[in-house]
Amino acid sequence: MSRTTFAFFIAPFVPAALFIILIYIPVLVFNGADLLPAMTYSWFILLMFAMPVSYGVSVVIGIPAFLMFKHFGWLTVQGLLIGGSSIGLLVGLIGALLSVPSKPLEFITIVLLFISFGTATGYVFWRLACKSLPGVADGASR
Repeated sequence: MSRTTFAFFIAPFVPAALFIILIYIPVLVFNGADLLPAMTYSWFILLMFAMPVSYGVSVVIGIPAFLMFKHFGWLTVQGLLIGGSSIGLLVGLIGALLSVPSKPLEFITIVLLFISFGTATGYVFWRLACKSLPGVADGASR
């Protein structure tokens, strides 16, 4: 399996993992570890819904974006952070519009959350797939 294929398999786990962490931190801070065993089931429920979306976005948007970035020589950490953020922005806008938040702050929060997920996913993808490719440096384009 190539590094790129491996990265396309692993990187979609990043948004779900970050979301689980964001759910658990307030529970631990405000309730302690008492609710942790009951919340273990939420991992599976979250993964059931988040992973198909993550992999769908990876296939429909991520693969064409990767091919475009490769063609133009943009496979740098900055390029993939911007690309991941842009994909996160698109998915966040769609998610926020579909969830119909009642307040503008909720809309902004949803979009910013997805932008951060996209940025993290772009970074993980770069670390897994591109860091050791010939002609790809931390900040230099080819």
